[in-house]
Amino acid sequence: MEAHEKSFTFMNGPIRIEIPFFQRGYVWNQDNWRALIEDLLDKKSSHFLGSIILKAIKTESGEIPRWSLIDGQQRLTTLSVLLRACYDKLPLSTYDDEIQGDLKRQMQDMLFYKEKSISATRKAKIQHSLVDSAAFCKVINGELIDKLDDIILLEEATKEKKASDGILQCYKFFCTYLNNDKDKTEKLWELLQDQNTKILVKIDLDADENEQAIFDTVNSAGVRLTCADTIKNSIFQYAIDKVEEIKRTHEVLNVKLGDQTVCIESKETVIAFYKKTWENTFGCDGDTIGYWGTLRPLGRIARDNLEILLHSIALIKGIYNPEEHKMLDLPDVYKEYTKNLSAMDLMEFIIETCSYGEIYRKWFCTFDATTLYSYKKPIQRLFHILNVCDISTFHAYILKLLSKYDDLDEDNLPTDIAVELHNLEIIAIRHVVCGSSTKNFNKNCADLLADKTTTADLIKDRQDEIGDNILIQKVKSISNKHATLLLFWLELKRRSIDSKCAEKELKYCYTLEHIMPQKWQEFWPVNCPVVKDINGQDITDIEMAEEVRSAAIYEIGNMVLLVSNLNTSIRNYEFKRKMEGEGRKTGVKKYDYLLYTKDVTELYDKGDIWDEIKIHARTNELTDEILKMW
Repeated sequence: MEAHEKSFTFMNGPIRIEIPFFQRGYVWNQDNWRALIEDLLDKKSSHFLGSIILKAIKTESGEIPRWSLIDGQQRLTTLSVLLRACYDKLPLSTYDDEIQGDLKRQMQDMLFYKEKSISATRKAKIQHSLVDSAAFCKVINGELIDKLDDIILLEEATKEKKASDGILQCYKFFCTYLNNDKDKTEKLWELLQDQNTKILVKIDLDADENEQAIFDTVNSAGVRLTCADTIKNSIFQYAIDKVEEIKRTHEVLNVKLGDQTVCIESKETVIAFYKKTWENTFGCDGDTIGYWGTLRPLGRIARDNLEILLHSIALIKGIYNPEEHKMLDLPDVYKEYTKNLSAMDLMEFIIETCSYGEIYRKWFCTFDATTLYSYKKPIQRLFHILNVCDISTFHAYILKLLSKYDDLDEDNLPTDIAVELHNLEIIAIRHVVCGSSTKNFNKNCADLLADKTTTADLIKDRQDEIGDNILIQKVKSISNKHATLLLFWLELKRRSIDSKCAEKELKYCYTLEHIMPQKWQEFWPVNCPVVKDINGQDITDIEMAEEVRSAAIYEIGNMVLLVSNLNTSIRNYEFKRKMEGEGRKTGVKKYDYLLYTKDVTELYDKGDIWDEIKIHARTNELTDEILKMW
């Protein structure tokens, strides 16, 4: 890898830059364009615009060097459009013939190349992606200077007139900005032509270097580039290459796509296949793009849904070894796998990937404050538990399970699926509550996928870490986060079997409250109520009594879920005022909407006191429920 500060004049040399054909489109807008121009025109600015990453493409001897644009598409595209707009807006008629010739030559040297020096045809140095190729060529070839009125900017768009392609809008914006302003146009032209104006850091990679590693390094402080784009581009570039190879042998490639048979015989048919498969699954509209771009935690780094899907598929196919590979290796893993597939196998792999994508989007839930949860939805329940427990390691195994059956019905899951999903719940709940390490989950998932173990075996083999006796002890000193999760799902289970309870679904929006408060010393002194041991005997030793009371605070039996936070002062009051409230400050009874909370307020209504005996008894009852459920 080599990195150097460069002016935009690096484009003057013999160079061809290829934006991966299936790369995402141009997305810069007026804010970006205005900021770019204002920065370039600001005498006090350094004009530094960021980095671009180019990866060498192996070429034959004598060929013009070819580079794949790995990062910097937006910057390089915008600068090229700006240069063309400057040329089109220069008052050429005010210059003599020699200067006009120089200006045209400079523009052509920056934006075009000739395959041969004697060739009469010039081609754009930047070969753009599928979605932007046509628009970019029109701009760079100078076809639009007299058609600016036909280009609709975003703020000009109406129901009748849709906004034009982003690159066309960019060109119109620059032309409009520069219109009749000779000074600004000439200054920008000179800046783009000045070898001493270092506005970019150009990073050159050898053909065999790992671009994903460079992505994560260069963008560690900014927007991280996903490996999903790299994988998509390599898959479909291989598809084009393989189809071109069989085209020379006059073979016909007929691929089964749903109920249709698709004939793939050229680059154009690969593009059509891409639109019917990948684009239709992962990028057909804004909602779809938004879903696949949504970040989820995956280990210590957040990855978007599409990356997690591709990672899961690689695990299912056995081409990704969690003991050897890291996420940044994923693009290379896919390249190595797909380049060795036949054209037919590659097309079928693309269809299979999209099929997994449909299953993932249907079942891999995203949650927010409005989500309603039901105990009767085991897939939703598992994903919620995994989400709260920060465990995503088993996603690949879950994906494989859910792909076993067509038209899976969550209300009536096949027994084998239901058992496996519930076992994963048990593994997750017991590990986090017992404080057991989850570092082996990556290997466990790989073993599950390879049928080297079962979820039942994983539970059985770790009884010394997550067994009943350990769980019983851990719920006597449980974190607020895990207590909230357990009480929430216990509540939903109880509601699901209680015929008198009409509301079976709840939002995950409750706050945890300790009945005997964490700051108990003022209103819950050890003599009121008197601290008792597990046998119900009074503890007369004050120091021991304080220790027992302090420990009882953190048992799950002392915890309830409320629909709202209590006032801070009420929170520490003795049992009566905490239940009833005081004045305008409402107590627990005001918020005892949940069944397991009502159990506590009903004790108060009966005149019972709340002490260590009640806490231990409720802890035991809840522990029995937890053991039955998990």
